[in-house]
Amino acid sequence: MSASTPPSGKPAKHLSGRLAQWPFQIIAPAGRASDLKRPLRDRFPELLPRKPYATDHLELGLSIMPRPRALRRRHIQLNGPSAFVWMTHDIDQREAWLVHDDAYVPQPNVIVLNPANGHAHASYLLAVPVARHAASREAPLRYFAAVERGIARRIGADRRYCGLIAKNPLHPDWRVEWRRNEPYTLEELADWLFPRDMAPDTSIEVTHGAGRNCSIFDALRATAYREVRDYKRLGDLEAFRDRLDRLAVDINNAFSVPIGPCEVRAIVRSVSRWSWKHFSDAGFSRRQSVLGRRGAAARWAGHISAEETKPWIADGISRRTWYRRRRLQS
Repeated sequence: MSASTPPSGKPAKHLSGRLAQWPFQIIAPAGRASDLKRPLRDRFPELLPRKPYATDHLELGLSIMPRPRALRRRHIQLNGPSAFVWMTHDIDQREAWLVHDDAYVPQPNVIVLNPANGHAHASYLLAVPVARHAASREAPLRYFAAVERGIARRIGADRRYCGLIAKNPLHPDWRVEWRRNEPYTLEELADWLFPRDMAPDTSIEVTHGAGRNCSIFDALRATAYREVRDYKRLGDLEAFRDRLDRLAVDINNAFSVPIGPCEVRAIVRSVSRWSWKHFSDAGFSRRQSVLGRRGAAARWAGHISAEETKPWIADGISRRTWYRRRRLQS
């Protein structure tokens, strides 16, 4: 059975609120629609960070290196620190290439298997990369985490996989299947999932995948927006970064499987840079003024003023007398 379209009769629109309303469109991640005509294997190097982490042996640690050199390593970083271009799952079970059919979920764009044990990394290419920097919108990031979580549950993927590094599909040590050339939108993937598949984890201790990034990101943004002006008055950017770094480490340590320190530092760096650049006392005052005007507009929506209706004319009295009587009655 082909996993190319959602099951017949299955409700495709089961999300509510901001997630269901988020608009997605299919675009070529490399920037040109004509790129979709090229085999994904040929486009793969262009869809990686310029200087990814890579290694031949995970136990020896990771190194940052130029992309051409990294592509000769057995393991390579697929996503940069500012966006998710790939959604990757770690399948630690024999005959991993069968799990997507068995779980009735879409086929990954590429699946990279270890011929020694049948385990694999399966990756979906996203039509629209999901930003994860400080200025990114919250809804798409949470949507990504929910879809990632839902597919992982359905296929029995390792929920402890941090996603930083994956098997390099261009390395000859692996068996590789390129299963789909076109990227997926998150809506396409979500159409195969039920609400129970994508439900949040019950506690921070069992949060895995991109949900960990969301938790750290949310906490840092809330703290940064609240406290950055105090640090800016002192002109102490380093103290501000240290404050966010300590908070991020505390949150990360609460996860049963923390994300890597490099990812934590990237989130801290992104949040601190953006909030330091965009938040100031003057900007805060302008924002409060805007919020105040919005609130006033909402409170007075549909209100018709006495100046428009001129009730004193109907009462046969002067405008001044009408307002004086109104004050005495209040």
